[in-house]
Amino acid sequence: MSAVTMLAPSGGEGDRWTPETWTAGELPRILDLLGTGPHAPPELFAEAIPFTLNDTTAGAENELQAVVIGDRDRVDFPLTIEASNYFQNLRKRAEAGDTSRRLLNDLQNYLDDNPDRVWENSWVRFSRARLSRFADTVFSRDLKADKALACGPERSDACKFTPVLCGEAQVRVPVSYLLKLALADAVGAPDEVHPTVRTTGERLMGHFLNDNSSPEIFSFYPVPVTRSFGMGKGVARETLKRF
Repeated sequence: MSAVTMLAPSGGEGDRWTPETWTAGELPRILDLLGTGPHAPPELFAEAIPFTLNDTTAGAENELQAVVIGDRDRVDFPLTIEASNYFQNLRKRAEAGDTSRRLLNDLQNYLDDNPDRVWENSWVRFSRARLSRFADTVFSRDLKADKALACGPERSDACKFTPVLCGEAQVRVPVSYLLKLALADAVGAPDEVHPTVRTTGERLMGHFLNDNSSPEIFSFYPVPVTRSFGMGKGVARETLKRF
């Protein structure tokens, strides 16, 4: 916007900008300053408008759609459905004749008839014993109501992330947080990982988020918008690195 203001055509207050004035005078100069002059590749036009070169940065956020493959008695999604109050109440009402059995049968068929063992949008659960010492420390800290208080109380919904299955303590998390725990596991061995690598890994862990509905990962760093790099290619490349 500042570039357009500074390049207003000279003249008195009665002068008006006409298409001829823009075409012959100021518009080419503005486009050139924006990096989208007549000699620039066409694909740069959309990337450079409305920002000027080196004037802004771009970041991205991914909402992950998870697919978990496994038996219904081991995968979180079907286990959560069967343990839900909704499912239990629906079964009781159908058995008492208070509601049609059709909805219950449809839901039961969904759980029973899945030969591919593919469950979309499921969280992941596994034995907590699989966590390394450092990953378990990260997990325990993230369950605190105040992460700055290592000895403080856990958040009120901590039990949702630490179920017990067949007498075994479990970890139940969305896929974005699973990636965070995997990163903690990768950088957590003190005798095998360089201190700089561990410090960087710990810093990057803060970019794995979850709001209990859409697990997300956001940019590890903002991508500078330049003529050679381009916003679209820059964000795409950073996204690939991030994942």
